[in-house]
Amino acid sequence: MSYFRNMLPWSKLICIFAVVGLSYCMPDPRSCKNSTMADVVILLDASTSIGANNWKTEITFASDLVKSFTVGSNDVRFAAVMFNKDSSKIFDLKSFSAAQDIAD
Repeated sequence: MSYFRNMLPWSKLICIFAVVGLSYCMPDPRSCKNSTMADVVILLDASTSIGANNWKTEITFASDLVKSFTVGSNDVRFAAVMFNKDSSKIFDLKSFSAAQDIAD
């Protein structure tokens, strides 16, 4: 908690917007059956400031987002990158051809 108190005012505001955004910005549960081709890269914040509950919220959001599209090489392709101080690829655009495989 002392870390949060010592942050610059604008940093606190960014943290608050990030937490509120993750809490209220869930994908529409309707499925996008008429999707066109697209490449979507999901960025997951794995920094310790996110906390375990918000990490679960991030993963749930990403999973629900992927499930709402038709995934395939001729449809929508997904990739995921996790970042903290450094970034690391979780999977690339060619790794999966079905939404359920990504969501699992």
